[in-house]
Amino acid sequence: MDGATTARGRSCCLSSAPSASGRSNRGGEVTTPGLCQRGMRISESDWNVFLGHAAATLANFQVPEAERCDVVAFVQSLKKEIVE
Repeated sequence: MDGATTARGRSCCLSSAPSASGRSNRGGEVTTPGLCQRGMRISESDWNVFLGHAAATLANFQVPEAERCDVVAFVQSLKKEIVE
């Protein structure tokens, strides 16, 4: 897969991400959440960079430690479906 295809895949994921209402940004219902990560070649290194950014974001918004742990536990539960 070339860089353009990967960028389109990421764009698809971002533009189709559900809003708080449970609908995609394109207006339709979200029927296959989490499936667009496949084939994006997300490595262990990419994953670790993401975790660092996520931790920094949670700290920046002063999210309490208990909630940070909940978010990290949830995100870590998705790792096997995302990291290739």
